[in-house]
Order: sequence, then C-alpha cells, then structure tokens
Amino acid sequence: MAITWPPSLFAASDRCMCRSYGEVRRIVAAISRARADRSGQSVAATHSSEECDVLQDKKMNTELLSRIPDLTIPAAAYRPYVLQGGLLFISGQLPMKNGKPIWVGRVPDEVSIDQAKEATALCCTHILSWVKHACGGDFGKVERCVRLGGLVQTSHGFNDAPGIINTASAMMTDAFGQRGEHARVALGVASLPFGAPVEVEAIFAVRA
Repeated sequence: MAITWPPSLFAASDRCMCRSYGEVRRIVAAISRARADRSGQSVAATHSSEECDVLQDKKMNTELLSRIPDLTIPAAAYRPYVLQGGLLFISGQLPMKNGKPIWVGRVPDEVSIDQAKEATALCCTHILSWVKHACGGDFGKVERCVRLGGLVQTSHGFNDAPGIINTASAMMTDAFGQRGEHARVALGVASLPFGAPVEVEAIFAVRA
C-alpha cells in the first residue's frame, strides 16, 4: 500500500523540511496504517519467492522520493555525508527547525513517545534529502539501505529505544521498498546534541 505523504512535508524551510511537527505526526500515523494494512497480506501465498522479490522491489515510492527537496551543504567542521567506495555514509541527523531542535528532553518523561517518533520521522526526512544530494537527484542509484543507527535520549528506566527507532525503519522501507530493508542499531543514551530526543544516521549502498 502506497502512503500518501503530505506535500508540505517537502517544502524546504531554512535547513528543515517540515514546517510543523503536526505534519510529521500525520506521517507517523500514515506509516502505522500502511503497515497494519500490509500485515494482513501475504504475497508469498500466491507467488514464488523470486516473484515476491520482484514485487517488493517495485514498491519503491517514486512519488514520495520525487518530492524530496534540495539542500545545500553547510559550512561546518564535518560533512553531512561522505560517499566512499560505493557506500554513502549519512551523518547523524537531528530533528531541527531553524537551527534549533523542535523537541528537547528525555523520552518519555519530558518528550512523549509519540513526539519522539515524530522527531525520528523528521530526522529521516533530512536523511532522504542528503541521499538525494549525494545521488544527484537520482534515487534509482540507491541499491540498498545497508544500516540505520538510532540514538534516543532516554529517562532512567526506559528501555524501548528500538520502539522509537522503528519509525525510521518504517520510513526507509516505505520509501525504497525491498531496497530499504536494513541492519540496525537502536540505543538509549544519556544526552544528545542540543538536548534533542533523537538522532538518526544511515549507510546506503549506491552505484556510480
């Protein structure tokens, strides 16, 4: 099932793609609905494994990817990504708007679980924009999302950082289909830059 992504999500504002976290909330809800719908369907019941691979690969969400905005590499001590030997390394992305994090604090005491998932979705929109930049606008060059890394600033005793980072995993598979399936690490940490609740990084395999 294709997800209908809000067009305003991809309107660049400063270095942030989302104008409001309400838009990100709608994304998270759409992902949840789509995944729930897919959970009751099994292509393997009617197709061979080889045919299933083809069908899954066709699920690359070209409509979504066509609306990812362009970003300009900022002047900084590090680069937002490095492309080396067919691997694209995306630096950790924070849920920033106008140079500041939209959410600040620990999950779930100061930032709710739903807000943390929204923050994760915003981080992933930044990742997709840098993938577009690195690939010269051609998402067809992406062979695989190899790995996602997610960090969650957690309150004492909270141990469900993977549940927060599931939003990032869902966005990658919804964007790239089978090519979005990846290895992952999700960790709870004591602090993150600017007090942000979430940070997400990624590695992609890309062709020249």
